[in-house]
Amino acid sequence: MSTSENIFTAAISAARAVVAGIPDQLTSVKALEDAALLASQRELSELRRIVDARSSLVAGEVAYRSRRDLGYSGLAQREGFQNAEKLVQATTGSTRREASTLVTAGTLVLDSKMLGAVDAETGEVPEGFAAREPWLSAVGVAVADGWLTVDAARAIRSGLGELEGNGSQSRESGDSDTAGSDFGVTSEELERAVRELLDVARGDDGNGSPFRRVNPDELYRLAREKRDELDESGIAEREQLAYSQRSLRRSMRPNGLSRYTLDPDLEMSAWLDDVYDKLTSPRRGGPRFVDPGDRAWADDIATDTRTTEQYLHDAFLGLLHKGVDADRADARTESSRDAGSRTTGSRTTDSHSAGTRSAARQTPRIIGSKLPAVRVLITEESLRTRTGHGRIEGTGTPVSIETVERQICVSGTIPIEFGRDGNVIDLGREARLFTTHQKIALAARDGGCMFPGCDRPASWTEAHHIRHWSRDGGNTDLADGILLCRHHHMLVHNNHWEIIRKHAKYWLIPPPDVDPKQHPRELVTKSATLRDLRREIQLHASA
Repeated sequence: MSTSENIFTAAISAARAVVAGIPDQLTSVKALEDAALLASQRELSELRRIVDARSSLVAGEVAYRSRRDLGYSGLAQREGFQNAEKLVQATTGSTRREASTLVTAGTLVLDSKMLGAVDAETGEVPEGFAAREPWLSAVGVAVADGWLTVDAARAIRSGLGELEGNGSQSRESGDSDTAGSDFGVTSEELERAVRELLDVARGDDGNGSPFRRVNPDELYRLAREKRDELDESGIAEREQLAYSQRSLRRSMRPNGLSRYTLDPDLEMSAWLDDVYDKLTSPRRGGPRFVDPGDRAWADDIATDTRTTEQYLHDAFLGLLHKGVDADRADARTESSRDAGSRTTGSRTTDSHSAGTRSAARQTPRIIGSKLPAVRVLITEESLRTRTGHGRIEGTGTPVSIETVERQICVSGTIPIEFGRDGNVIDLGREARLFTTHQKIALAARDGGCMFPGCDRPASWTEAHHIRHWSRDGGNTDLADGILLCRHHHMLVHNNHWEIIRKHAKYWLIPPPDVDPKQHPRELVTKSATLRDLRREIQLHASA
């Protein structure tokens, strides 16, 4: 262990001991006068800023050791994580956004530190270093000094825009006049904008007179305004960038349900705003309607017992359902036209008929041939006796028997038989690829990616042969198959992790460079339904 490492870790331990000595009894806080109470809050915030600054420095080094050019030899990949953010999240127990903010700020801090390490005479830089956004180095310095929060640093960077890859290009070319960013401004203009935003964040009007400090949300808004002031001519490019960044993302809420985050482009954002305003207009004192139908609709919304958020949820999902139904209806109409044409046994030469079919095919099918559905898992006894509960596949969320029966009415059932040891009874297939029915059985057994700490649902996984098809001569049997997401499937193969089976249990064997003793790690099923079944088996065995 090096001297610097000793100093760093010893200082952390000492600081933790001191902070742990701050009283945590309510009576101690109750005894404070108002001024002392607020002063304590400010001091604790300053303390947190200092800790965040050091934590961001560490996170920046984690990101540096996990950079993309290192591939699977990077720190995050070797530890079984896709990127530095996920590794920091697992290490700190923070949310995904908190970890991302810490890594973003840490990268700026690390860049500012490394820029100071550049040899003034030779211009040599540390190995593997390329500052993507050198104009943001002052932000990194401010975080390192402890007076700028990591949230404020992220607000400045995000507000000014994503300037991907351009800092390193500018540095390598030696061109100090052009920032090379996604909008046409110079590095000097960007640096000046950063300094002005830092003055606002510090609470300095630039003339030495203090004024109100802004929070990160306000700082983000000011950074966006500054970006638009700097480059009005780049509005079209930023509009195109916003279009390229349109997305719909799925994440997990604390209650186990999914959250969908929609980031529309500029035009769709305006259109959605108009839909939102029209849906909520009767509740926000909107215009009075003359048409009797509109008036009745507005009265229904105004008197609806649902909250505005609940009403909007149901309205948007209702529109989505109608869209899926319309798309399916178009597909059925097209299929029936094609079928009618085929049954005649002759070619259709009528120009009107051909034009109709051509027009139908010009409208692209959106949802495909399979109707979206909810897959619910339940034990046979619970379904037969109408007791207990089912589980929604992919979340493990329990649902009532009534919900299960309703889904059965819509989709029917597929029986999957388990042995008493909890393993799916072998379906006897030995094809190279796992069949659809086998994958359904694996999803019911594993519940998602079986790699420790991975939250990917079964729908995002691939079936992995624990006895490799070519290397071990393994068969495509359920007992020797396990679900892994694409990232962990590649990790297992590329970094030489092994998975073995002992009876009905599966164990993960890490490679020697991760664990020299290669201690087996038990892989625990994510399937809540299988746990229900095992409980029932135990109850019957003890009865």
